[in-house]
Amino acid sequence: KRLVKRVAPVSPLSSKLLNDSAYLRASIGSLSVFVPAIAMVLSVMSIMQLGADVVPPPTALFVGIVLIGAFDVFAAFAAMTVFSICALIRASSPDLSDVRLLMVLVMISFGPSMLAGAFRNFRRPAANAPYQWYERIIDIAVGGFIAGWATQNLINVLTPISGTALTLTAHASQIGAMVAIAVTLRVVAEEVTARYFPARLRAINVIDASPAGTLQVNISLALRALFFAFLMGAIFPHSLLLYVGTILFILPAFLDPLAEKLPNLPKLHHMLPRGLPGLAIGMLFAQTVGSVVAAHFAHSSDVGAFKFVGATAASACIALLGMLGRKPVEGDVYWYMRPQNKWIYRIGGVGVFVFTLYSTGIL
Repeated sequence: KRLVKRVAPVSPLSSKLLNDSAYLRASIGSLSVFVPAIAMVLSVMSIMQLGADVVPPPTALFVGIVLIGAFDVFAAFAAMTVFSICALIRASSPDLSDVRLLMVLVMISFGPSMLAGAFRNFRRPAANAPYQWYERIIDIAVGGFIAGWATQNLINVLTPISGTALTLTAHASQIGAMVAIAVTLRVVAEEVTARYFPARLRAINVIDASPAGTLQVNISLALRALFFAFLMGAIFPHSLLLYVGTILFILPAFLDPLAEKLPNLPKLHHMLPRGLPGLAIGMLFAQTVGSVVAAHFAHSSDVGAFKFVGATAASACIALLGMLGRKPVEGDVYWYMRPQNKWIYRIGGVGVFVFTLYSTGIL
């Protein structure tokens, strides 16, 4: 716990990675060390099968690491980081495409679970009232969907990112489904821990870590932009369009600390979709705008890059509107969370979930 607090101001991501398994340490105590140990064993087994080329771990071993990441993101992150370093050391002539491949593999190992946890807070007090159980069911449905969908999409980009046909991509949908199930079990484990080991969890879990300073935030944003541009550089040529798209991608995060200085429009707050509906509608809007822009430049050799810029511009606009409509008037809540409208939230949530599955291609 002290380490998590000490690391937080310097690297919030590292702090979150370390704190992720607090529920495991609270529920099974010292046995939790076997989780990262197993992940490291799988990593070592993968390293032993490396040759002179940079390739993903054998599918079964990689799936094992990714599934562990659903329960302990730090364990999977550490395992894949060790594998990646060893793969680069053993490679005869590594290039940028190899680095990109390994970076995405590391992302797959821990990113989907963290993304799901960002959409739905898995670490809640034990559910007792009916509405709390409803929220837990939503945690399971949305968390599993987000993690599985993100895993599948990240695996599918491995081939264009690396420039090499990979057998791993043939199993993207199956791996995504397994991760979705694993995250479902993770939410159940979080509920069990909150119910039967609340005191231990309160003692171990960190909820009051110091925020990062302005300098660290700016450095983090710069690194995120460089990372994004580096990955997209495998798909689009290094041109002005790539850099414009990268700026549009990072702009909302860069402006976020200044949001409180902008005017707040409560009516706009209620008009903008949030959570899962916001994800589905935002993706649909970005894809539509990107396609319209691409159609306008259909005869250009950079049509793909124009679509990329259109999509990132649309996403940036949605994020900027969110800053202007960031909260309701004091004492109010989002419109469907008002007591008289909660039936819309609970019944309509099913329809929104189905719509999201459809819009993302799952159904």
